[in-house]
Amino acid sequence: MDGPEARPHKHQIYTHANKIIGSAVLTLVALLYIFFALTFTIAKSSVLYMTPLFFIGVRMVIAGTLFLGYIYKQKSDYKWPLWKDKYLFVQLIMFHIFFAYVFEFWALPYVTSSKAALIFNASPFITALLVRFLYKEHLSIKKKIGLIVGFIGFLPILIPQVLQEEMLGSILFFSYPELALIIAVISSCYGWLLFKELSTKHNYAPLMLNGVGMFCGGLLSLVVWGITDGAMPLSAAYPWYIALSKSLFYMAILILIANTISYNLYGFLLRYYSATFLSFAGFLTPLFSAFFGWLFLGELLSWHFFSAACIILIGLAIFYQDELYSTRSKQ
Repeated sequence: MDGPEARPHKHQIYTHANKIIGSAVLTLVALLYIFFALTFTIAKSSVLYMTPLFFIGVRMVIAGTLFLGYIYKQKSDYKWPLWKDKYLFVQLIMFHIFFAYVFEFWALPYVTSSKAALIFNASPFITALLVRFLYKEHLSIKKKIGLIVGFIGFLPILIPQVLQEEMLGSILFFSYPELALIIAVISSCYGWLLFKELSTKHNYAPLMLNGVGMFCGGLLSLVVWGITDGAMPLSAAYPWYIALSKSLFYMAILILIANTISYNLYGFLLRYYSATFLSFAGFLTPLFSAFFGWLFLGELLSWHFFSAACIILIGLAIFYQDELYSTRSKQ
């Protein structure tokens, strides 16, 4: 039964099974960026019912407590923060969590969720520039061309501004909400570089870094809220019980989707795809976000969005061409 005639049949079964597994895993990549896109839509909805600083503070404290509580309950050999690494952890708390989320959530009421997602798609370019200036790493000619094309691609999306943006004012052709989003992206990129340094060079577990960063960043957000505002955190535009129930609902969804599922799903997919491919596939986020913004928030899309998306995609393709080629050659 296991003779030569059976081998082709077995080979066909294995090939078919691998194709099914490959298709399933590729579907998970799309699902990952659907979740990421949903976070922009949900976050934009959440600030309608609760002040951003208070919402971020409560959400991050809860998520950080869950992560640190899990670590403590496991009683395993997790490395807890050391005093000698305090400056790195302070930076992680400030840039990875506090600045990244506060500036983003402040800007969200004034821009469309698709615009916010598209600006966050500048992360690969900004990370490359940070690595170039902080770590003196060389950029290839193709990456430099990709950077230039990518940044040119962001110009069309910065041109149209809704009434709320124009009322807040601008610097040059950047509205204040756009500048806030750019600061959030830069902060997030620098925070991930710190995250990588602490996890690779200092041997801290990612769960520990997220737990400490979220818990302390959330506490800092609540302190700043108490100093600068301190009033009722719920929106006065709705009855308090509606605002509270909506805020708690959105908070629970974000903790589940962003803090828990997306984090673990990204780590799982790294077993099958390179970080380069997953970063490139991140371009799906603003496209899904545009769809969800139109579906749930009634946001309209202009030609500026699609022209910007096409140019940025070309810039990303050029930027990642070397890495994608080297990744294929290794497979």
